Amino acid sequence: MANTTSGKTWVGIPAGSRLKITGRSSGDDFTIFVDSDDGTTRKIIAQGDEVIPGPCGHRLDGGKTYIDRVIVEVFGDPGPTVDVVADILDANGQSIVNAFGFSAAGSAGSPYMVTLDIIVV
Repeated sequence: MANTTSGKTWVGIPAGSRLKITGRSSGDDFTIFVDSDDGTTRKIIAQGDEVIPGPCGHRLDGGKTYIDRVIVEVFGDPGPTVDVVADILDANGQSIVNAFGFSAAGSAGSPYMVTLDIIVV
């Protein structure tokens, strides 16, 4: 069973914006990946050192609702702390939302999952 937070929902995002995810970790004993589902296709968009330190992400096309998941699994006892920040940038690379950050920490066991819902106009 995954440890899950409520995640974040962004509504009214302009078409052509980009999701940007970055992170850092206090150690190397973890795995991380990001997947995205736009209602038609679900795919892994980044994993491992593509996410941390990153940045990774993808373009947000108009008229779509994206469900992106960030999944972290920590190993070791105690394991490292993994900090992740998600942001949405406009076409000029400027943040257009309040960035959302979270930390995954603890000992080996369940993966940690955060869901990002993005509704694009």
